Amino acid sequence: MDSQELHPIDYLGRFIVLKLSLITAIVLLLIGGVSVAQTNPVPVQNSTATVTPVSHNTGIPRISTPEDQVVITVDVCDPPAASACQTRLTREQFEKRYRTISAGPKRPNERPINANLHAEQYVRALAYTYEAKKEGLEADPEFQQQMRAVEMQLLSTALQKKLKAETANPPEQVLQDYYDKISKRYEELTIRSVFIPRPPRSKAAAQSTGTPAGEAPWPEGEDVATQKLGDEARRQMAAGEDPEKVQQTVWAATKSTGQPPSTQPTRWRRNPVVPAIEETMLFGLRPGEVSPPVPNGSGLTVYRLESKRKIPLAEVEREVAAVYQMDQVQKRLDSFVDNAHAVLDKQYFDEQKEAEIKAQELEKQREERAEKGVPSDSKAH
Repeated sequence: MDSQELHPIDYLGRFIVLKLSLITAIVLLLIGGVSVAQTNPVPVQNSTATVTPVSHNTGIPRISTPEDQVVITVDVCDPPAASACQTRLTREQFEKRYRTISAGPKRPNERPINANLHAEQYVRALAYTYEAKKEGLEADPEFQQQMRAVEMQLLSTALQKKLKAETANPPEQVLQDYYDKISKRYEELTIRSVFIPRPPRSKAAAQSTGTPAGEAPWPEGEDVATQKLGDEARRQMAAGEDPEKVQQTVWAATKSTGQPPSTQPTRWRRNPVVPAIEETMLFGLRPGEVSPPVPNGSGLTVYRLESKRKIPLAEVEREVAAVYQMDQVQKRLDSFVDNAHAVLDKQYFDEQKEAEIKAQELEKQREERAEKGVPSDSKAH
């Protein structure tokens, strides 16, 4: 009997492509879990003689099977051969396949979790692939087109992985220069704040806006008391009053129930989630200065800046390195797209025009139904 032994890389490349291919029903069945009732599983023999007691550290059976020992033998080949042949997989090849598919770490002398299941899945995939190729399914034009799409996706992923590796661990000076360039985002504020809750919206406001009382806006002049409390809280905080005492006073004045919000110092960094106007106002304060009452949710907030600093690179080095890496990778990827000089047909890709055409078609259909006396909510059959 002829023997054919797959190289690990050759096998992995073929297996990954087959796994990702959308047209290959074989692989879809494999991933989804093929029912035993549909196909009798190919028995895979595992040597129990080499298994030692379970490791107390990992809970995974430790084995002494040599890495070059054949652990799976199947009487089919990929690609199919003219005469009978075998595909043999060593322990090293099998475990490498498992780590690639499952993204698992390498554990020396430890059998992968669910090794039997992965072995059965491999045998199924190989057997199905063998039969599919015998039927010539790989020559189907649609299959070839989808294989090309899978190849493009895999190569794109490989390219990004390569670029990430190239930009990892930048030199110290490069990282320092990049930090200096984006250092503004590492400005940090320490602030204390007092929250002034607004009273419930009135029924008059709800009636004027047509919204429930709990959601209606406050008409001009209706919330004067809250604004006065905010101005007074600002005056007290600017005079150096303890924000905790100011908050308690506000809470009592508004007859609010429950615990008032904390006034303990909090650290702020520039954040795209924070409204730009509010962020600009806060970072424009000097230590000791107090903001005007800022509309915030269901009330007003008064901020006092306690201190401001620029976080040193030593404290955020890993973060800066990660940002640098993403920035550099994205620039390289964008340059590849720019160099491709793609030109899209404006008429074909004009989504707005397409939407207008569809709207016109719908309007025409409504007019035709109206002429026939068909109600507008009826569906044509």
